[in-house]
Parts: sequence; C-alpha cells; structure tokens
Amino acid sequence: MRDLGSVQPYEAKEKVQAEVSKFLLAKKQAAQGSTLPLQQPLADAQSEGLLATGKAAAEQAAGQQELAQLKAEVAARKAEALAAATHQAIPAARQEQSAEVRKLKEELRAEAMQTAIRQAQEQELQQLKAELAARQAHSKTEQEAQAKQTDRHSAAEAQQVAELKAELAAQEAEAAQAHQAEQLAEAKQLAAEEATRQKQELAQLTAELAAQQEQQQLTEAEQAAAAHANFALQKAELQSQLAAQLAQAKQLAA
Repeated sequence: MRDLGSVQPYEAKEKVQAEVSKFLLAKKQAAQGSTLPLQQPLADAQSEGLLATGKAAAEQAAGQQELAQLKAEVAARKAEALAAATHQAIPAARQEQSAEVRKLKEELRAEAMQTAIRQAQEQELQQLKAELAARQAHSKTEQEAQAKQTDRHSAAEAQQVAELKAELAAQEAEAAQAHQAEQLAEAKQLAAEEATRQKQELAQLTAELAAQQEQQQLTEAEQAAAAHANFALQKAELQSQLAAQLAQAKQLAA
C-alpha cells in the first residue's frame, strides 16, 4: 500500500475512495460466488484498516493545509508589520541623515575657516620674515658704510700723524740748525700748552665716554669719537716728545 501521508489532501481523499471502491467491489464479488469463503474475515479487517488509514491521512492532510494557511497568514502579517516599520523608519532615517549632513557641513565649514586662518598666519609670517630680512640687509649696509667711513677716518688720522711726525722732525732739524733759544722756548711752551689743552680735552672726553658706557654700549659714532680721542692723545704725546727734544736741543746748543 502506498503512503497516503505524502500526498495532497484532495489526492489522499480520492485515493481512499478508490481503495474503498475496489475493496467493496471485491467484497461483492466474493459474496456472490467466491471460492474462498474462509478469507472473508481477513478481507473485512483489511477493509477496516484501509478506512482508518484513509481517514487518518485525510485528517493529516487537512491539518497540513490549515498549518500552511496559518503560516501564510503569519508571513502576511510579518510582511505588513515590516512594511509599517519601514514606512515609520524612513522619516527617522531621513532626519538622521539630514542631521549628519548638517554636522558634516559644519565640520567642513570649521575646517575651511581653520585653513583660511592658517593661510593668513603663514602669509603674515612670511611678510614679517621678509621685513626682518630687509631690515637686516639695510642694517648690514649701514654698518658696512660706517665701517668704511671709520676706516677712511682712521686712514686720514694716520696720515695726519705721519704728517705731524714729519713736521716735528723738520722742526727738530730746524731747531738744531738755528740754535735759537727763543724759538725753542716758544716751541716748548706752545707744545706744553697744546699738550695740556689736549690732555684736558681728552680727560673730559674720556669722562663723558665712561658715563655713556655705564648707560649703554658704544655705538659706531662713539667708537669713532674714541678713535679721535686716541688720535688726539697720540698727537699730544708726539708734541710732548717734540718739546722734550727741543729742550734737549736747547741744552746742547747752550
């Protein structure tokens, strides 16, 4: 016998009816003249078993059909619930996306402002560096010019010293040859007065420079003044030497 539980409900019902019809036909034929009267109880039992089996198969098929319907209803309700949830979630998702877009726009705006600020600061820094470089170049040029001027003053002062030495040498020679006491005395007096005056000026200038050094460092102009003072001191020393030599020449002439 075939398994009736694996077929659809309408197929199981038809097969049960066909089996029942076959059994009833066989039973009728056996009642009319069958040569096997002893098999009648067994046939009845088989017929009852077939009826019970068919009924059970029909009930099982009906239960399966009802279960399928229930599953379909559950799936439909789930689909409806999912559609409703999706419909409700769309505005919330859009709102969340809008908030995220606004946040991204604000971040981009803030980043753009920071970039602009950094660029402005960098530009200002470059401008300050350029101004500093220009000032340094100008200061270097001025220092070089002052150094050249100081060198020219030093050269001129050295030339004056050389000329003064030559003049003193000539005066010494003239004094030695002339043997004139008055000229020697006058020259000595003049040299002494000039030396005294220059020493006084040098002392005053030295005091002023010392006072200025206590307040600030010497500038290029002050250094030039100090060089001039040194030149004056050298000049005074040379004149003193000249006076001494003149005095010695006077003594020799006497």
